Amino acid sequence: QPTARRTHDGLTLSDSTLEGCVDLAHTTGRGLHIHVAEGAADQRDSEVQHGLRALAETGLTEHEKAEIIGLLASYALGQMRLEFEVTSSQRAAAADGQTPAGYAAMMTQLIGAEEFPAMHAAVVAGAFEDDPDGDTELGNVGLERILDGIEVLIARGSETREESASG
Repeated sequence: QPTARRTHDGLTLSDSTLEGCVDLAHTTGRGLHIHVAEGAADQRDSEVQHGLRALAETGLTEHEKAEIIGLLASYALGQMRLEFEVTSSQRAAAADGQTPAGYAAMMTQLIGAEEFPAMHAAVVAGAFEDDPDGDTELGNVGLERILDGIEVLIARGSETREESASG
């Protein structure tokens, strides 16, 4: 009687390990039971592990790597929340027979010149206008600035290591 073997999901196993599992299944004639995701914690752990692995050869300290992963995770969460709020508001408007407003239009309605003068100036200047892809420019620029900063941090660390090695 063939029995199934259990393995963890593709989020935590390398491609070569998964390929080995497939080969084993073919050779033995047994099936595989693969956990696609056991829970939100598994997903987060996997994202952190892959993020740290991606930063492995950068020369950053482990503390800096963890800070970067946290920054990117916070950014992604903020973007998801923003998207959820905008989408929820648009759906509610459409359900009420109103024309759904984009992010920039909502900002225009919410940000008053007296209460929030700096934000109002940014709204009036078009800083929150929607781009043709449906993303807000602020979100795209935010990620670009974060990645620029990470690049500078990596380069600065590389320069410091080179100076230490030669000095």
